[in-house]
Amino acid sequence: MSLFVSYSRADTPIVRRLHAGLQAHGRETWVDWEGIPPSADWMREIETAIDAADAVVFVMSPSSLASVVCARELAHAHAQRKRVLPVVIRDAGDTPVPAELARLNWIFLREGDEFDAGVARLLEAADTDLDWVHAHTRLLVRAREWQASPGDASLLLRGRDLRSAEQWLAVGPTKTPSPTAEQAELIMASRRHATRQRTLWMSVGGVALAAIAVVGSVAILAHRESQRQEAMATVRRLAAASERVREQQPPDGANVAPAERSLQLAAEAIRRLVALGQRSFDADLALRRALQQSLEPVRSIPLPVATRLAALVVRNDGQLAWVANDPWIVARWTDAGGGTRVLTAGRHAYPDPTLSPDGRWAAAVLDDGSGRHVLAVRAVGNETPSWQVDLEAAAIGVAVAPDGTVAVAVADDRRGISRTRLIRPGDLQSRPALPFLYGPAFSADGRWLAGLLDDGGIGVWTIEAARSGDARPSRRVDLPGASKPTFSVDSQYLLVPHGEQPERVAVVSLADAGAPKVFTRNAPNSVGPGGRYWIEPDAGVTLAQLLRADTGLPLGRLLRQAEGLAVFSPDGKLVAVEQPDAVDLWRVQPQGSALVEFDAGRESMAIALDAGGSSLLALRGATLTRWTVGSADAPSTRLLGEPPERAAFSADGRWLALVQHDRLRVVDTANGGERLLVKLPRPVHDLALSPKGETLVSIDDQGRLTTWSVASGALVPAAERTASDVAHLAVGDGGGPVTLFHFEGNRRIGAVHTLRSWPMPDSIAPASSPLGRERSGFAATPCGVSPDGRLAAMALADSLVVRDTRTGADVAVVDEAAHPPLCSFSADGQWLATTGPDRTLRVWEVSTRQEQARLELQAPARAIVFAAGGTRVAVLDEEGAVRVWPLTPVDLLAQACRRMRHGMSEEDWQRFHPEESYRATCDGLTAAPGPG
Repeated sequence: MSLFVSYSRADTPIVRRLHAGLQAHGRETWVDWEGIPPSADWMREIETAIDAADAVVFVMSPSSLASVVCARELAHAHAQRKRVLPVVIRDAGDTPVPAELARLNWIFLREGDEFDAGVARLLEAADTDLDWVHAHTRLLVRAREWQASPGDASLLLRGRDLRSAEQWLAVGPTKTPSPTAEQAELIMASRRHATRQRTLWMSVGGVALAAIAVVGSVAILAHRESQRQEAMATVRRLAAASERVREQQPPDGANVAPAERSLQLAAEAIRRLVALGQRSFDADLALRRALQQSLEPVRSIPLPVATRLAALVVRNDGQLAWVANDPWIVARWTDAGGGTRVLTAGRHAYPDPTLSPDGRWAAAVLDDGSGRHVLAVRAVGNETPSWQVDLEAAAIGVAVAPDGTVAVAVADDRRGISRTRLIRPGDLQSRPALPFLYGPAFSADGRWLAGLLDDGGIGVWTIEAARSGDARPSRRVDLPGASKPTFSVDSQYLLVPHGEQPERVAVVSLADAGAPKVFTRNAPNSVGPGGRYWIEPDAGVTLAQLLRADTGLPLGRLLRQAEGLAVFSPDGKLVAVEQPDAVDLWRVQPQGSALVEFDAGRESMAIALDAGGSSLLALRGATLTRWTVGSADAPSTRLLGEPPERAAFSADGRWLALVQHDRLRVVDTANGGERLLVKLPRPVHDLALSPKGETLVSIDDQGRLTTWSVASGALVPAAERTASDVAHLAVGDGGGPVTLFHFEGNRRIGAVHTLRSWPMPDSIAPASSPLGRERSGFAATPCGVSPDGRLAAMALADSLVVRDTRTGADVAVVDEAAHPPLCSFSADGQWLATTGPDRTLRVWEVSTRQEQARLELQAPARAIVFAAGGTRVAVLDEEGAVRVWPLTPVDLLAQACRRMRHGMSEEDWQRFHPEESYRATCDGLTAAPGPG
C-alpha cells in the first residue's frame, strides 16, 4: 500500500512522526521533504507520484488549507479519482475547507488525540477495498503511459488483463475511488485494438482456408462475436459515463443538467442492448439510478410577461395561478380555458404579493405614491379588485386563506405597535389582532394559521381561535433559530427552516404534539402530501430535489437548471417549476424506476401480478382490489365474505385460495366465482396454490398435508404425510411436487432444517436433504421455494444456494446475498428476487447466476411476486405500498423515453460513437443542445 502525503512545511514535525508511524506498519510513503520551489518539472513529478500512489493522505491544518501547492495536489488527486484520507492535526478555524475534503470522514491527530489510535484508523481506511485501490492505481499508471505514446499498441491491455479491466470498469461506478476518463479510454482503446486484431487473424485464416466452407462460417461467426463484444464494451462505457456525470457539477455554458445527461447516456446504453437482444446489469443499474433523479415532463407554459414570480400555485388538474412584482401581476393559465389570462393591478410596496394555497385569491399591499398603505385582494381571474382596505401602518408580511381571509402583519414604528390583523372579506371593519407574525402562512385547508413570533418561537392558531383574536397560539413550537414556516400541501405538516443554519429543517406534525423531527436539509420551496416529499433548492446544479421527510433522503431531481419557484399540486402528483420565460409542469413518478405505486394498506395479506403484469391484485381483509398498471382509473374492488385467516394466490393471479373459519375456498379473481369449497376438519396453518391454480395443498395444526385437485374438488391420493414447523410451502401443477422446509425437534443453535419434496401421487417416500451448515457451524437459513416446488433457496454466510428439490443437487450459487430475509422465484423458476439489510431488491437469473437488476426499496419488503416470464416484479412493503418495476430492457427504455426531453447531444455522440451517424435514442426526440 503506497501513500502520498500532502502537507504544509509549517507542519513538518507532526508529519515526520506520522511518516514514521506509517513506515513502522510497512506502508510505503511519498513525502516531499526537500521543499523545492514549484516549477513545471517539479509539479510533473508531484503529479506522477500522486498517480502512482494508492491513496493521498491530506494533512489538514490552517496552513495546508491556505497553501496553493497543497490545493494543487488535492485538485490533481480529485481529478484522478484518488482516494483522499483527511488527517486533521490542527482545527481549521475560520479557514475555508474545500468541498473535496468537507464531504469525507476525517481522522483526528490533533494535540490531545491518541496518536497510535489515529494511525490505526488511518491504516484501516487506507486498507478498505485494497484490491480495488491497487487496480485503480495500476490502470491509472498504464493509462498515463499510453497517453504519453498513443501510437504504441504495446502499451494497450490484452487477454486476461483486458477482460479483468473491463469487469473492473463495469463495477466502477459503485466503488471509491471511481474510474477516470483516462482509464476508460485505455480500456476502450484496448478492446477496439483486440477486436481489430481478432478480425485480422480471422481474415488471414479465411484466405488461407477459403476452400473450406466450415472455416469460412466460423470466421463470420467470430466477426459477429467480435462486433457484439465491441458493442457490449460501448454499452459498458456509456453506463459508466452515466454514473460519473450524474453527480458532477455542470461545466460553464452547459445547457443540460448532469442528471438529464446521465439519463441520456444510460438510455442510449439500453437502446443498444435492445438492438443486440442482450442484458447488462451495469447498464440496467445506471438507467435505474438516472430514473431515480428524473420526473416526467408534461408541458411548458410561456410566461407572457418577463418577470420573476412572487407566488405560484398548481392545481391537481394542471391549472396554474401566479403573481409577480412591480407591477403587481395576477395571472391564471388553464388548458380548457384557452391559455393565459393576465391582469395588471398596479404598483406595490413591501412585502411581495401572495396567493391563497388553492390559487383562488391574490393579495398585495399597494403603494399609490402618497404614503398610503392599501391592502388589495382580488379573486384570481376577475377584472377588478374584490375588495381593498387602508392599513394604519406598513406591512411586513401578508397571507391569504382559501376563503379570502387575509392575515397582514403591520409594524407602526411611530407608536411602537406591531401586530397581525385578520381581515375577512365580509367584514372589513372587524380586525381581530394577533401577536406580530413574521411570514404568516395559512394551511391549504384553511384550518391553520402559523408564523414566526417576536421571541423566536413558532405560533400555530386554529382559524377559529385566530378570528376570535385569541393572542395565545393553539400550539407553540420552540426551535432555536427558527425561520418562516411552510405548510405541506395537505395541511398535515409544518416545516420550519433554521434561519442561521439554512441546511437544517424541522418537520412538525399538526396531528399530534410530538417533538419535531430535525433534518440536515435545505429550507423547502414546497412540501408534498403527508410530509413525505418536499422540494428544496439545489443552486447551480438543478432546480430542486424531491426528498422523503421521514428519512431526509433524496428521491429525485428536476432536470432543468433554474433559480425560481417550484411547488407541488395538492395531491403531490404535479410539480410546477418557474423558468426565466416559462413555467414547466412535471409529473412526479413512483419511487426510482418503478412503473407505478399503489397503496394496498398495511393490513394486506397477499399480492399478485397477472400473467402479463398488466394488473396488480391485493387482498386486504375480505376485500380484493385490482389496479390496472399504467392507468389512472380507480381500482376495482370485490368483497369475498368474511376476512380470511389464511390466503394464497396462484402465480398468475387468476385464482385465490382462502381459509375462512372451517371452510377452504378457491375463487376466480376475475369475477369472484367459486371454484372449490370444502369443509375443513381441522384448523389450517398454511396453504399454497400451484402456479396455474390446478392443485391446492394445506397443512393443518397437527402437521398433516392434504392435497386437492381444484377442478374436481377431489383429494389427491397420498400416503400419510406429516411435517411440523413448516416454512415456504409450494405445490406444482400436473403432478408436480409438494415442497417445503421442515424442522423437527427442539430449535437450538446449529440445528438443521430439512428440505422435503413429495412427488404426486404420493406413493413413495419424499426426497429429503438437510440444508447444511455455514462455515461458522450455524445452520443454513431457509429462504424460499419456487411456485412449482422444483427449486428452493437457502442462505449461507456469504451466498445464496439454489437447490433442485427432486435431486438435492445445488444448481446455482448466488453471491453477495448473505442472509436475505425474503426470497421469491418467478413461476418458471428462471428468476430469483432477494432482499437484504440495505433495503435493496436484487433480481438474479438462476441459469446464469448473474444479477440482472437492483431496485432500491423505501421500506422492508413483506412480499415479492413476478409476472410470467419475469417481465415485471412487484413488492409489498411494510408501509403497505406496492410498487411494480419493469425488468426487461425494452420496458426500461420505454420508461426512460417518457421522461426524456432530448436525446444525447451531438458532442456526446461523437465522443462515444465517432464511427456512426447520429440517431435518436427515442422516437420523436431531437439531440440535446450543446454548450451555449
